[in-house]
Amino acid sequence: MIQYQAMTKRGFSWAIIVAIMMSAAAFLTGSGLPMTGESGICLPSANLWLTSELASWLVNLGLIIITGVSAYFLNKDYSFIPGSNYLVLPGMYVLITASNPWISAGLTSSALLAIANIVCLAIMFSCYRQRNATQEMFAVATILSLGTMTEYGFILYIPAYIAIAIILKCFGLKELGAYLLGLFAPYWVGVGLGILPLDSFRLPTITNLLTDYTTASDLLTGLIMIAATGLITLVTGLNNSVKLYAGNTHRRLLNASLNVIGLVTILAMVFDTGNLLFYVSTLNLLMAVQLANVFALWSRRRGSIWILALSAAYIGAGIAMMKI
Repeated sequence: MIQYQAMTKRGFSWAIIVAIMMSAAAFLTGSGLPMTGESGICLPSANLWLTSELASWLVNLGLIIITGVSAYFLNKDYSFIPGSNYLVLPGMYVLITASNPWISAGLTSSALLAIANIVCLAIMFSCYRQRNATQEMFAVATILSLGTMTEYGFILYIPAYIAIAIILKCFGLKELGAYLLGLFAPYWVGVGLGILPLDSFRLPTITNLLTDYTTASDLLTGLIMIAATGLITLVTGLNNSVKLYAGNTHRRLLNASLNVIGLVTILAMVFDTGNLLFYVSTLNLLMAVQLANVFALWSRRRGSIWILALSAAYIGAGIAMMKI
């Protein structure tokens, strides 16, 4: 099957440049959406970690780029996207995420969830059909447990990685025990060493997306952007599954694992609407995976045109959301 390049190296370079420009514009215009800092179980949420707004923006931009680059190397190691359209994944993730001023103007927990999922997926992919995956399951559970300290939304991904372990055929009673130990260990160590005083534990504050956001048109644009991303992810994911089902078993199971994360993310956004922004970066990541698979599996001749049109749509929506 002939492969058509949907994104070249030059196109990827432009995606990075435009992403930096969009994120900088969001920061300079103060277009970030206010988020509560009390969404964790015992630690402040990421938006309270840095007092300097400039530092917060720089760290967030760095995490967006690092996540995109990490996704590229994850695919390079495990080839869950076949063929030569490997740059679509990092390029589209970085561009789409930076184009949303709500999560690109400063550091939020959304960026942390995306990079945490990349790390956890890399660990899980490494133990495909492994007889003893206790260390890997312990590591994944520890990462998620640490995440829950600063953002309760990490809890929803705990059962997701059990499902992924089952899909990748590396789950048993020993792995379950290691996973449970990994979940409890950070809290046990934190409380035991006095790092986490008992009075620091609290019920997370449930946020409201509408709080302090007064422009209805900008809010609608942002919600449409997020809804469109979810719809594209679902439709392309279902279409890709048709091709993947008849292909390489290893690749199919890796993509099934990614689909689990995508499904959990979309369901979380539907039922945890007050915490919607937390899941956006991860949704963008899964959309970028599905887009890359579309061009790899279905061999679209005008892939670059579709990528350009989609990028323009997200950039336009991002500019419309900015408080210029």
